[in-house]
Amino acid sequence: MGPMSRSAVGGMSGPGVAGPNRVVPRSDDGCRLRPWSRQPFLVRVAGVSRPGPWSTAYMTAPGWVLGTRRRAFSRRLCSFSHISPRRREMEMLEELQALQEKALAELEGVADLTALEEWRMTYLGRKGRLTQLLRGVGRLPPQERPLAGRRANEVKAALGAAYEARVEALKREELERELEAERIDVTLPGRPIGPGRLHLSTQILREIYAIFAQMGFQVVEGPEVELDDLNFTLLNMPPYHPAREMQDTFYTTDPDVLLRTHTS
Repeated sequence: MGPMSRSAVGGMSGPGVAGPNRVVPRSDDGCRLRPWSRQPFLVRVAGVSRPGPWSTAYMTAPGWVLGTRRRAFSRRLCSFSHISPRRREMEMLEELQALQEKALAELEGVADLTALEEWRMTYLGRKGRLTQLLRGVGRLPPQERPLAGRRANEVKAALGAAYEARVEALKREELERELEAERIDVTLPGRPIGPGRLHLSTQILREIYAIFAQMGFQVVEGPEVELDDLNFTLLNMPPYHPAREMQDTFYTTDPDVLLRTHTS
């Protein structure tokens, strides 16, 4: 900022002084500072305020900007009206290009699906970097939005396609690892199968049969289901005979057919 004298505000005049009660100074890079009070003073960018009148020393010292007596501002208040629309548009396009290159470079280093999901949230999530950058397109002037918006959509589509391709690649690699771990060589001899053996109950029954066979008995097999006449009546046990009450009798759906209760 250029030097000022003490003849306008409180005896000050010079570049950037708009009147006795309004001061519109300019910074050293030509950025127009926004007036906030009728009693301006200078505050340091680092946040340490020093209220007082304008002076040549203050105006020429780097790091001092316009503030008020009530609040100290640690940043320069610029309208950015001196920045051309073309420059702002180019800056947005450069940021989109840099974001795309960085995201694709990180995507190549993703080795599993968990890390891939973290990458998606970082760049394509609702609070991701690309989403934050897309919100800045709406703050551009209307004549700058079409190109920036189109380029932003292209970057979003490119990152989305790269993400889907990486998902398929990682799933394919995981399947190949599983198949390799479960691979079977059909040329190897089969797994040996031991010989079968009789159930323990069958072994005991055969021992019992052998013992009774040595005593003169024979093993005779018959039907498990018998007619009522063959099971009771022909053996001198007609219906309602007291001998029928000695054992439980299980009948089938046919009243004349039952489970055999005895063998003789």
